[in-house]
Amino acid sequence: MEVRDVVVRYDDGDAGPTTAVDGVSLDVAPGEVVALLGPSGCGKSSLLRAVAGLEPPVAGSVRWDGADLADVPVHRRGFGLMFQEGQLFPHRDVARNVAFGLEMAGMGRSGRRRRVEELLSVVGLEGYGGRAVSTLSGGEQQRVALARALAPTPQLLLLDEPLSALDRSLRERLAADVRATLVDTGTTALFVTHDHDEAFTVADRVAVMSDGRVLRVDTPARLWREPGSREVAQFLGYEAFVPLDAPPAGAGAANAGALAAADAADDGAVTGTARAAAAVRDALGERPGTAGGAVAALARGALVVDRAGGRSTTGADASARTGGGRPDGPGALTGVAGAVTFRHGRSEVAVDVPGLGTVTAVAPGVAAVEAGATVTLRVDPGFVAVVPG
Repeated sequence: MEVRDVVVRYDDGDAGPTTAVDGVSLDVAPGEVVALLGPSGCGKSSLLRAVAGLEPPVAGSVRWDGADLADVPVHRRGFGLMFQEGQLFPHRDVARNVAFGLEMAGMGRSGRRRRVEELLSVVGLEGYGGRAVSTLSGGEQQRVALARALAPTPQLLLLDEPLSALDRSLRERLAADVRATLVDTGTTALFVTHDHDEAFTVADRVAVMSDGRVLRVDTPARLWREPGSREVAQFLGYEAFVPLDAPPAGAGAANAGALAAADAADDGAVTGTARAAAAVRDALGERPGTAGGAVAALARGALVVDRAGGRSTTGADASARTGGGRPDGPGALTGVAGAVTFRHGRSEVAVDVPGLGTVTAVAPGVAAVEAGATVTLRVDPGFVAVVPG
């Protein structure tokens, strides 16, 4: 699929037209899953509707296999649709819900039965064909909706926030299942979501959108290592930004030097992560000012509470132990702990770090850290990126 310079506008009455999609271009290769990722109102669902034919663009084109789809109605495009609410037919059992598109296509009964059984097995609902949809959980209903969307073997499957109505733990499990199903069936798909964890789980490539535009398109790993801009980095969860050509002075200088000393060797592999951490080291350490206006971005969890520094200590004790506030060892920083929360098997500690501000540090298990205590932190280079200043 090829999207070229697509513009979608809505008439807001007295307020005038609103541009929801502003000149977006995007390619989706056969068998590829691409996620449209962005906050509510950024234009991702409007772009999906334009691809489906539900919202005609005022400019640009949508092409499939080189053919312009401008004059092709929705039901002739051969695209499948799956929405936030599965919109299953309550008067049909699971099997007949899945078979609906096959019935509309005129497939014979035996063929329908085989296809339904195949897809129920793929989505993990083997043997559920005779169940009433009202007896299914929310996650099971979305699996049925996915099987129904896949049944006619669509050229392209369009999924608009299909998991957002589910609770987080179920959403995480089902995202992995959706990914496996799309890969197993070789389905080309465009997946809309506001959750970057979900996008990274499901998609081969992620297109980050803001204000109707695509800011960056890349694989999840490269997008994380190299967000390309501060706006993308902030949306992905990078929460502290350190100018590389202007190291902080005073209390923040020691911490800046510690950032510079963070080990980025990764056994000698020159990865995007290693380059990012090396840039931090070079710019804040040996050769200040060489980064040319770049900024080191630290993600949520980039700072890890050191086991030795995780114990609650007074500021005076910490100062004596570290020599006036400078932490012992390369790559270590100090800060004052604030609120501590326990999530996903680890502790997250809000730490006020001179020169950085308040950041979210992590510690394995339940950390013995009290609010107001001075803690020692180290940098995980895998959570550091460099973006333009």
